[in-house]
Amino acid sequence: MNKILATVAIAAIAFTASVASSQALTIIKKPTRGGSDYGTECSAQMGFLPHIYPAKVQAISSEQVVLEPICDNDSLYSSATLGSLFVDGNVTGLRKHIALNRTLVAALASGDYRADDVVGMKFGTDMVILYVHRR
Repeated sequence: MNKILATVAIAAIAFTASVASSQALTIIKKPTRGGSDYGTECSAQMGFLPHIYPAKVQAISSEQVVLEPICDNDSLYSSATLGSLFVDGNVTGLRKHIALNRTLVAALASGDYRADDVVGMKFGTDMVILYVHRR
């Protein structure tokens, strides 16, 4: 009986450890500030953004998520002024897939963002970078 209890306890510890290691870590970077050509400079901060297919977004589960705020700390510019951010990025048709991904939604929520705030996305080794701008 003690062997069975010990086996169950070890299995429970192993399960807990595997669940903990599968949860994604979120890193939130400090917001950047735009320059004189505000909208253009903000978009340029994202660099080259590759084409991303919906299946790749749907497959994100345990990757580290980095939230990179883009020109998100200046209230002098209206949403209309910064509208090009949402067009220049690579997630225009992917926001609904982002909104359905639990890992990404949890990461965004930790920074008080929503899927609609994502303007760009890149992948690294076991990492996803989400460029965000609060609308």
